[in-house]
Amino acid sequence: AILLYGIWRAQRATRLFLLIYLLATVFGLMAGSYIFKPMYLGPHHIMVGSPAFILLLALGIWHMPMPTVGRLLALGLVLWAQGVSLRNFYFDSAYAKEDYRALVQFIEARAGEHDLVLYNDAILLPLQQHYQQRADLPFTASPMYPYSLDDARNPTVADVVAGFERVWFVPAHPSDGRDDAGVVEAALQEMGAVFLQQPFHGRNADVRVDGYAIGTQMAQLPDDAKLLANPMLPLAVRVSDVEWRSLWVELFWDGGMVSAETEITIQLRDTTNTVWSSYTSQFLAEASAPIVKTTHGLQLPLGLPPATYQLWINVGEWQQLTTVEIVASVSAETTPSPTGIMFENGIELVSVELAAETTFAGNPLPATLLWRIHDLQALPDSEFELTVLGSAGELRRDKQPLLADWVAAEKLTPNTLFAQQIGIYPRPDTAPDTYRLLWKLLQAGQPQVTAQGLDSAEMGRFSVLAWPFVSEIPAVDNLVDSVDNSFGDDITLQAFTISDNEPAAGEQLAITLYWQPLAQPAANWSVFVHLVQSATDQPLAQANGTPVNGLRPTKGWRPQEIISDEYQLQLPADLAAGSYQIYVGFFDTETFARYPVVVDGIAQPFDQLLLTTIQVR
Repeated sequence: AILLYGIWRAQRATRLFLLIYLLATVFGLMAGSYIFKPMYLGPHHIMVGSPAFILLLALGIWHMPMPTVGRLLALGLVLWAQGVSLRNFYFDSAYAKEDYRALVQFIEARAGEHDLVLYNDAILLPLQQHYQQRADLPFTASPMYPYSLDDARNPTVADVVAGFERVWFVPAHPSDGRDDAGVVEAALQEMGAVFLQQPFHGRNADVRVDGYAIGTQMAQLPDDAKLLANPMLPLAVRVSDVEWRSLWVELFWDGGMVSAETEITIQLRDTTNTVWSSYTSQFLAEASAPIVKTTHGLQLPLGLPPATYQLWINVGEWQQLTTVEIVASVSAETTPSPTGIMFENGIELVSVELAAETTFAGNPLPATLLWRIHDLQALPDSEFELTVLGSAGELRRDKQPLLADWVAAEKLTPNTLFAQQIGIYPRPDTAPDTYRLLWKLLQAGQPQVTAQGLDSAEMGRFSVLAWPFVSEIPAVDNLVDSVDNSFGDDITLQAFTISDNEPAAGEQLAITLYWQPLAQPAANWSVFVHLVQSATDQPLAQANGTPVNGLRPTKGWRPQEIISDEYQLQLPADLAAGSYQIYVGFFDTETFARYPVVVDGIAQPFDQLLLTTIQVR
C-alpha cells in the first residue's frame, strides 16, 4: 500500500522513470528466462531494480499524512534496514553469493591435460566461461539445455566423458527438474571412482565439485605402470608429467585387498626430507575387478625448484613409492612484481608467505620465499640475510644460500620463479611483540642494493604471543604439595605423573613434572631425571633438557603459573629386576652446578629431589 501511495503521489516524470526502472528489471528477467533459458539465481539479478523500489517506498512514506517526526523515523528505519542488508552483502560471508569463482579457480589449479569439467546444470556454463583462465580445459554440461536426458539430441554420459581420464563434476541439479533423480551422477559413479569432494560457499545452491577418475576397475596392470615389490604398498604406480602445477599419481591395488575405509596420504619430498606437497584421501573405490586404480592429485607450489624428488605413501606407515623429476616453474611475467623487492643483480624477492601470523616463543615458524631469478649468473654466489626486528631492537640475524645443494641448477631458466622453504625461530626467551622481517641480498659477500638504493628492505611480519597462563594443577594422583620442597628460592614441584610404577626392563617411562615458580627465576636451568638404585649411585637411565622440550626456559616462567614438563625415561633392556629410585633436579649446562634443593627445611644431598620409587619386573 505504501508503495502504491508513493507511485500515486510522485510527480509524473519521476513516476514514469521509477516504474520503467522497476518493471523493466522484473519483466526483462521473466522474458529472458522464457525466451532463452532460466536466469541463474534470479534474486541476485533482481537486485538491479531495488533502488527504484526503495525510492518509491520512500516517496510513499514522505507523503503520508503524519507528523514530520514520524515520517523521518519511518525513513530512518528503511535506511537502517538497507544499511544492514548492504553490510551483510559486502561483509558477512554467510550472505555472500555462491562462490563459483573459487570453484573454477580450484579446478583450474589442479586439472590435467586429459580432464573435463562437467556441469549437471547447463545454466551454470556461462559462469564457467566468465571465470575461466585456461582455454585448454574443456567444459560442457549433461543434460544439455533444453533437452531432456532421454532426448536423442542429448549425448549420453558415456559419450560425453569418452577419452578423458578425470572428470570434474559440478553436481548441482538443473533448476527445471531435468535430472532431479541424479541420473548423470549415478552414471559417473558406475564408470569411475570419486577421488575428491570439495564444497564451496553456497547459500541458495549446492556449490560443490566431485572429482571422478574414469576406468578404475581393471583386469590387468597397464604396461607403463611401475611395479612395486613391497607387500606394504600397492601393486604398481604411475606418475604423470607435471600438468598445470599438478602431479597426478595413479596407484594400482589388488582388488581383493582394498577397503573403502583405508586412508591414503601421499607426500612429495626433497632429498632433505622437506615436504613440498601433501595429499590425503579415503580409499573411495570399491573393488569389482582384479585390479583397482585410485587417483591422487598433488598440487605443486608455485616456484617448486627443479630437482629429483621422492614420492612417499602412508597406508599405516610411511614407505617410499618412487622418484619424480620436476622441471622449474616459469612465470609469463617478466617485469618485477609491484610488491616485490628487486635487487641490482637481477634477483627479486617476490613474496614471503608465513605459515601463520602468530606463534609462541620457541616454536619455529615455517615460511616460503618466492624469488624470481632474472639473471642466472648471479645465483650461485648469492645468499640472503634475514634480520628479525622487534620494538626492542634486533632479535636475530641469519644467512642462507639461495641455491641448495639438491636443486638442479642447470635446469633453471631466466625469469624462473624459485621457491625456498625456511624456518624462522624465535628463541624460547623471546618477549611477546610484533616482529618485522628485513631482507638483505649478498653476492660474493657484497650487499646488493634494491631498486630504491637501499641495502635491505622489509617484507613480512609476525607476532610472538605470551604462553597461556595455567594456574591450576590437573587432576593427578601424585600430588607432592604436602612436601615442602623448593629449588633455589623460586621454584617448587607441585605434582607429577608416571606412566608405570612397575615397568619391565627395556620399557620407556613417561614422566610429567608440574612445576610452579614462586618468583621469576633469574637464570635458565635445565632439568635432569635420573634412575638410580641409591642416591649415591651413577644414573642407570636419565633424561635431561630445557623444560617443555626446550620451549619454556626457566627465565621466562611467570610467578604462580603451572608448567607441565614431560620427559621420556628409557629403561635399559638388561636392567635387573628390583627396586629403583627416580630423582629430579635442575643444573647449569655450562658449569653442571645443581640448583640447591630443600625439603621440609632440610638441604638435600646432591641437590636432587626423590620423586618416587618403582619396581622393575
